[in-house]
Amino acid sequence: HVPINGEDSAESFRFQKQVESVQVLLQTDGRPLHARIELVQGPNHSKQTIDVFSEDGKSQPFFAVIDTPVESTIRVVNTAPNMAFPLTAAVEPYMVDDSYDPSADEDDEADLDTSEHFFFVNNLN
Repeated sequence: HVPINGEDSAESFRFQKQVESVQVLLQTDGRPLHARIELVQGPNHSKQTIDVFSEDGKSQPFFAVIDTPVESTIRVVNTAPNMAFPLTAAVEPYMVDDSYDPSADEDDEADLDTSEHFFFVNNLN
């Protein structure tokens, strides 16, 4: 999990083309959650965005699985109005093809979850 402070602070997560989809979890310590998720898939594609808002990012976190059919970057921006509303982001591979090599990821923490459950199920409390 990566902490992202408020006032347009951002964190980027880059994935190989073998990662077919990623799972994104955004949560807070109980404060409001204001964020924007950006999907960039190469220089010739338009950026796709998702705006996220929740009154309580602990009891109502945001979770999504996003298709990434080519090499992609997921950028999470904390759009909270000030530093008093930090969020935590977890962005990890979800579906991968057989040639996926997790050691080739730039982010050594982006490990493939081989369990039958989503990576965050036991971490919400």
